[in-house]
Amino acid sequence: MGNTAKFVHKISKGGRYMQVYVPKEKEQEFGVGDLVEVKLLEKRVKLYYSPNLPKLIEFKEQMIRSIFSILAEFSDIQQVFIIGSFLVKHVDYNDIDILVVSSSLDKNIEKNIYSEVTVKYPLRFHMLVISPDKFNNLLHICPVTRGMLSNYVSSKPFTPPSKIEIDKNHILFLLMMPEDILDVSVESRVYYDNLRRLIVIERFLKNKKLNFQDIDGEINHLLGSSMRPILEKNELLAKEDVSSIRSKIQKKIFIIERMLKDEQI
Repeated sequence: MGNTAKFVHKISKGGRYMQVYVPKEKEQEFGVGDLVEVKLLEKRVKLYYSPNLPKLIEFKEQMIRSIFSILAEFSDIQQVFIIGSFLVKHVDYNDIDILVVSSSLDKNIEKNIYSEVTVKYPLRFHMLVISPDKFNNLLHICPVTRGMLSNYVSSKPFTPPSKIEIDKNHILFLLMMPEDILDVSVESRVYYDNLRRLIVIERFLKNKKLNFQDIDGEINHLLGSSMRPILEKNELLAKEDVSSIRSKIQKKIFIIERMLKDEQI
């Protein structure tokens, strides 16, 4: 067959079938009964939003689609989530958080993913690669995991399980870092992140929603409008401010430990 007539067009949705329309200017070259070959040139990447997340600007959507396309080349990757401040802040996000569910046993998978993504986007990314079994387990028992997924854009449809389980050992494990910083000097951002973690844990134990807005409201209430930006931007803290923040962290830890001990959950 020497005929090289061709055109590029998107598949559209018909009444019963998907279909491809022949452009009007090509009607002389393609007729009813002609034998044609349909070849996929570029797979359309769909974005699946968490229920309460507003639609992102086009720039962010295009970046996420591109990242999903890059990671689709890894056969062991089952699902990809974009999470974190990139989704809810316009410009002042620290980095772009990517959660990857992968069955790969390759120890370098995280490094390989990071390399592929940063070739196209030389930005700051935070990668978390997790196996499907571990991911499914954490969705039931881990407040931090469920908190991360309160806002997301996913490569596939996703609904977190409604049923949660209280694993006391896991909760105590999550408390280790907040407890450590009561005695060790750390950067101000670390205090902020751990206070946020404690709020998420407490809300999880009380079976409250872990959405970004409610957690943000509690952070504002605890820190106040003047102290919060200092911690978020990792600025230097005065000695008395460190004592005040540690006191708030200690109080949160006490509340959580009491709930676990008294089984008020």
